[in-house]
Amino acid sequence: MTKLFQKAFTMFSLLILLVIGACKSQKHQSETALAYDFLRFLYYNPNVIVRQNTVGAEEDGLSQYINYRQINLGNRSSRMPLDTINYVDFDTLLSVEQKVELIKKLDELKSVNLDPNIINVNIFSTEEIEENFRKLREKLGEGEFSGSLGYSVISFPIIQEGKNGEIYAIIFLTGASYYGGGAGGNIRIFRDIGMGWEFFVFAHCFF
Repeated sequence: MTKLFQKAFTMFSLLILLVIGACKSQKHQSETALAYDFLRFLYYNPNVIVRQNTVGAEEDGLSQYINYRQINLGNRSSRMPLDTINYVDFDTLLSVEQKVELIKKLDELKSVNLDPNIINVNIFSTEEIEENFRKLREKLGEGEFSGSLGYSVISFPIIQEGKNGEIYAIIFLTGASYYGGGAGGNIRIFRDIGMGWEFFVFAHCFF
């Protein structure tokens, strides 16, 4: 009887682990789908160019900017961008567990390759960007590049649920141009309003 109980308990434990693993997998898939939904909202202009390879926190040396402290203390309203204090305290928007979850997502943010079949913009690999740059140099010559010939460099959006069921999308954005110039970097946070996304706050990172 004892051996039968032990066997049953082992099988039950394995079943629980499988269910937990399946739930985590479903959550990840759901967050990935939401992230692409957000990107389709953010990049609706088919003429925009986005680098396919997204930035990671540690990989690209951006952990000093892509972190919870920056988001919580550095966030500002678009109406009051020069305020000296944060617009909202994220500790009040998240439960303790959700805060820990978000910190982990920020710390472990990885570089990925965007799926060009899902977003309605020009997704260029680093190699394609370099090839375009070469062609432009041949066509226009040195020193005649237009400042408009640029492309966006982003992080893959982090999707985070708030304690009252709100859904937030968090994304780091910067850019570069074919002639070598760069753009400042900032984090932008949006909220899902059911029929789309609305801008919430931003956190400036660098010029």
